Amino acid sequence: MALTPELIESFSEAVLNSRYDNPQPTPEFHKKVWDYCCSDHKQVAIAAPRGHAKSTAGTLAYPLTALLFGYKDFVLILSNTEKQASSFLLTIFSELADNELLIEMFGKMRFLTESKSEIIVQMEDGRKFCVMARGATQSMRGAKWGHKRPDLVVFDDVEDDDTVANQEVRNGFKQHVLSMVLPIGGDTADIRIFGTILHLDSMLENYTPEYQVPEEIKDKEQYLVREDLCTY
Repeated sequence: MALTPELIESFSEAVLNSRYDNPQPTPEFHKKVWDYCCSDHKQVAIAAPRGHAKSTAGTLAYPLTALLFGYKDFVLILSNTEKQASSFLLTIFSELADNELLIEMFGKMRFLTESKSEIIVQMEDGRKFCVMARGATQSMRGAKWGHKRPDLVVFDDVEDDDTVANQEVRNGFKQHVLSMVLPIGGDTADIRIFGTILHLDSMLENYTPEYQVPEEIKDKEQYLVREDLCTY
């Protein structure tokens, strides 16, 4: 049985929502993110303006649900720097270690490995999973768990102002992602890319199709705004 957006939403509302600052009902945008994340497409890119809590939906609730319910067992989180990627990992670690509702539901977690860039977790039933954090421009060598490749790779804001500064830098970064990063999961990993478009020739802009706003989404105009665009 496949992971569903309904399961992610239920888990998020029951276990994670009370831990957020100023908890709110699940926004429609998050539901649509989870629809795309749970699709059969191996590669999905989602772009939205800042302020939409993309990381909450795509880099916390989605992979955490997939790990805890046994749909994934090795998640690689990438961001523009290892420090930023590690902050996403720390959020996942905090939920596993301190969320009382999560522990009540799944049991106390045993951390076999615990560092800023990697955790290996053993659940009470003996099942293990791994989460690693890397900077997108780092070498991907060593991004394996034993002999396993990641079965879910999450990109979260891998581009910054420096990455899109000029055409040479943009092309170099895109070539690095294509040749060194995307292949890390082999043919079986799900690739999920989240971010804000910073340039009309950025990697995220290249990977996202023409804007297609679902009919059921209200206030469609806000999804047509491309924020933080620069002209060079």
